[in-house]
Amino acid sequence: EKYGQVRQEDKKQASEQHPIQAHREAVFEGKKHRRQAEAVSDATKKKKSDKRSKPAEKKKLKKAEKLTTSKKKSPKATPRDIRKTSMPAIEHAGMKLLKTDTKDNKKSKEKTKRSKQLAADTPTKKKRQKLETDDITKMVEQNIDEPSRPNSTRQVGLSDQLEKQYIRPASSPNLKEVRSIRSLRKSLLHVTKKRKHLKGEARADFTWNQMRSIRQDLVIQGEKSEFAALCYAVHARFCIKDKDTQGLSVCLMKLEGLPGYGQNPTYISMRIVMSALQSFGDGSQVQREDGVSEGVVGFAYGMAAAINSYNVPMFNKYRLLLPPIVRDVVPLFSTNFATRCYYLMLRAYRPVIPVDKIASMLLECGLSTPISDFLKSVSAVVYSSNKVACTESLAAYNAALTQQ
Repeated sequence: EKYGQVRQEDKKQASEQHPIQAHREAVFEGKKHRRQAEAVSDATKKKKSDKRSKPAEKKKLKKAEKLTTSKKKSPKATPRDIRKTSMPAIEHAGMKLLKTDTKDNKKSKEKTKRSKQLAADTPTKKKRQKLETDDITKMVEQNIDEPSRPNSTRQVGLSDQLEKQYIRPASSPNLKEVRSIRSLRKSLLHVTKKRKHLKGEARADFTWNQMRSIRQDLVIQGEKSEFAALCYAVHARFCIKDKDTQGLSVCLMKLEGLPGYGQNPTYISMRIVMSALQSFGDGSQVQREDGVSEGVVGFAYGMAAAINSYNVPMFNKYRLLLPPIVRDVVPLFSTNFATRCYYLMLRAYRPVIPVDKIASMLLECGLSTPISDFLKSVSAVVYSSNKVACTESLAAYNAALTQQ
């Protein structure tokens, strides 16, 4: 107390000596009293408004109070923050906390929404297989009742069998054994439904036999309508699942020029990717058509350009941009491309290359085969430290090629 009295006396003496400083202190004290009066008036106004406010607004105020009294420590309020607003320091800090909490809640909600969307968009293997089978049945059921185009010169089948064994005809076919297009629609739906209950080699043999017989009856009757395109598209999907490369190549080549699914960009991109991987190493290249730059077909042409230039990162980039149906075609035909890229890696990396580098290259090429099987097939020389000897492996690879 004595110290405070002494300080006040010193200030008075200083103000008497310096009139400018006394004026400043008077102005500061006046502003201080004015702020206190404004704070009191704001508090009284708030009390009156709270009495008149609705119960919903009262709930909001209670929530704000709960948030201010949360476990988070309120930031220290500086005198500058107090001067800015007429509120006390604690309320000002509480409002800052409220703003930060609402921002954090919004960010967390957005993250949860994105994670849910990603989980819904990327199903597991079992879910994906079920979705694919359901898509094929829906595709058949939606387009099964489309009328066929009239053709007076066409031969018409007379059989009504649902299932028929495929036999290569030695002479001109008997129309009594050929099924009509109406019965072919029913048999296609029957095959898609019966295939669900079969597994393994039995499923592959059944679909190969029945779909070949359906295609044979279509060729005999000269059918080139949308229903014929549907049969080839369904058989191509079955061939991808059963890993039948020969049947897939025939179906995709037959789809070219047909209406309906023959003009579908997914099947066009399938054909581009397949032909680029099949013609790899023969010297022939898939050339881009005029006017095609974007979309699924554009990605397929980009992938073909990456194959021709041995660009594995670019190949992987376009592979991931393609739809999952087209992506499943890549591992059926990309073994030659992967072995050629492995050969080029051996020439680039010397004297030793790590096995992990080769494994990452295989994944980028779309192959899921284990690295040990691939190295055995290529006759690579591996050291104990998981490293491949480049010169020795090149010699072994060239010797295996000459023996073949």
